[in-house]
This record gives sequence, C-alpha cells and structure tokens, in this order.
Amino acid sequence: MPKNILLVIIATFLLFTACKKDEGIGGKATITGKIFQQNYDNGGNLVSGFYVPEIRVYISYGNTNYYDNDVRTGPDGNYEFRGLREGKYSVFTYSQQSPLCGICPDLVVKKEITIDTKKQIAEVADIVIDKY
Repeated sequence: MPKNILLVIIATFLLFTACKKDEGIGGKATITGKIFQQNYDNGGNLVSGFYVPEIRVYISYGNTNYYDNDVRTGPDGNYEFRGLREGKYSVFTYSQQSPLCGICPDLVVKKEITIDTKKQIAEVADIVIDKY
C-alpha cells in the first residue's frame, strides 16, 4: 500500500510540473500598443509627430535576444499580439539615428511587459521612434 501512495504522489507531481509552459503562443492573453513617430529637420528640431501605419513591430518571448514573431501596425499605429501565455515579453521596433552620428545603426526601441493572467489584455506604453 505505501508503494501505491508513493506512486500517486510522484505521478501527481510530474503531472503538475509537466504542465508548466513557457512564454509564447498557445494562450488567451493579448499585448497591444501603438508606435508614435517624431520627425526632425536637418538641424535636429522636432517638426511633427504622428502614429505610424505599416511599421513592423517585433516580440520576444521570455529572455531571448531574437524575435519570435512580428506584426505590422494598422492605419492608426496600433499593433496587437494575440494568443499569448503568462510570462515576460519584449516588444520592439527600430528608430533612426541622428545623421550627426555618421555611421551609427538604427536604434532598437524596446518595452518590457509581463502577462500575469490567462485572459489579460496588456497595453504597452507608446513606443516612440525618431525620423530625420
């Protein structure tokens, strides 16, 4: 009889630990946000700003250095990643460097966000990019 109890305890432990899933697709949560672009003149003065349509936005699941998925913003600069599980995510896009920098590459503009509940709709603060 004690062997049976031990087997049940081990099986229960394995069942619950095997069900733990990492960040990524397969859930019911959503991450939303907007991309805002600031336009500068040749002198580096801010001249205008607007929410950007058709810009690529990337998401990384967990603590990775690469992107796992991408979407494009809609006409009003909105983007959305659906079907996510609980966990930590990074949402990012690219911003242009100042021409005064010379040969600098574009900057990664990133926001970190955590999904805590299964059906959460997590809104990321506006990601602001620059254009010269």
